[in-house]
Amino acid sequence: MGRRLESGLLNIPKPTVANLQEPNLPYVLVGDEAFALSHFLMRPYPRHSNLDRKIFNYRLSRARRVVESAFGILSDRWRVYRKPINASIDTTIRIIKATVCLHNVCL
Repeated sequence: MGRRLESGLLNIPKPTVANLQEPNLPYVLVGDEAFALSHFLMRPYPRHSNLDRKIFNYRLSRARRVVESAFGILSDRWRVYRKPINASIDTTIRIIKATVCLHNVCL
């Protein structure tokens, strides 16, 4: 996945405008300190006393918690997420879409 992101083969949408007075914002992945910084990954700043960086780190952490919580809910319901999915990318995308739709129907 990392190689595909670097080479631009993952079909991620082009940057879009969030506010007319702001520049285009790219789509990015949210990670933690374990990942190397790149143009497609947001990770927290190292620990500093700068208030802006603390606020950014807090909001990034909240975004990560939402994603991890959603994945935890799916993996509790569907065993397919408890281990690596050994399938092609197209099949994996279909598995994810099917489990999300079935989860919503079950709710």
